[in-house]
Amino acid sequence: MWIESKEFKNSYFTTKLKYKLLNESYLNENGVIKPEYKFTITLPEFKIRDSKVIGKPDDKFETMLFLPEGEGRKGEGGLRTKGYFKFSYKLMEDGLWYMCDLDGNPVKPAPEDAQESIKDYLKSLKERNPEIDLDTIKELPLITVITVVLNGEKYLEETIQSVINQTYPNVEYVIIDGGSTDGTLDIIKRYEDYIDYWVIEKDRGIYDAMNKGILCTVGNFVYFLGIGDKLYQCDVISDVVFSIITVKKLNENF
Repeated sequence: MWIESKEFKNSYFTTKLKYKLLNESYLNENGVIKPEYKFTITLPEFKIRDSKVIGKPDDKFETMLFLPEGEGRKGEGGLRTKGYFKFSYKLMEDGLWYMCDLDGNPVKPAPEDAQESIKDYLKSLKERNPEIDLDTIKELPLITVITVVLNGEKYLEETIQSVINQTYPNVEYVIIDGGSTDGTLDIIKRYEDYIDYWVIEKDRGIYDAMNKGILCTVGNFVYFLGIGDKLYQCDVISDVVFSIITVKKLNENF
C-alpha cells in the first residue's frame, strides 16, 4: 500500500548529499558533460579511471559512470551527466563526515552543506524514534534503487516520487528505459534533477536492462523497484539502513 505523507511530499531528500565532482570546464553551455570528457574522467582518490571504477581483481564486471551508447538511444541524463555524484559517508574521529571510495575508505571531508544535511537527518531520525542511539551511526551507505521501464507513463511518476521522497538522504536512483514510445521520457525529464542517471534505448529484455542498471551502480546496496511499484512509506530506506547498521554493530561486538 502506498502511503503518501503530506509532510514529505515534494521534499526530495535524496538529492541532499549530491556532490559536484566535475568543474565547469567539463561541462558545455547547457551544463552537461562534454562528449570528449564523458569516458575520460580520472579521479585516483575515488578510484575512478577513464570513467570506470577501479575494481578488485576478482570482480565479475566493471562499474562505469556512463553506459556506452546502445541501439536506438533516445536520450541520457540525470545528475551524473551534470557532474554530480554520490558516495557513502563515514564519521571520523575529528567529528566530520567523510566521503568514501567504493571500497569504503574515507577520502576527504564532505562539504559544509553535506555535513549540515547529515546532522539534520540524524536529528529528524532521533525525533521520530527517541530510542535510537545516534552514537551507533558512524556510516551512511549509499543505497542504489534501479527501475527498469518500457512504456510506463501510467505508473512511472508515482514510482519515481516514492523514491525521491525518501527521508534517507543518500539514495542513488537509476532508471533504464528500453525505448518507450509513450510519454515515459517526458516524465523522466520532469524529474531529471532528482534522478542520478537514466538512459532510454533498445535492450534485449528486462534482464538485459537490469544488467545495464547494475553496470552503472555505485551504491553499497542495490534494490530493484519495478514500474508501478512504490516504497510504501517515506522512511522505508532509512529504517532498512538503520537495521543494517545495527546488525553490523552487533556482529562487530560479538
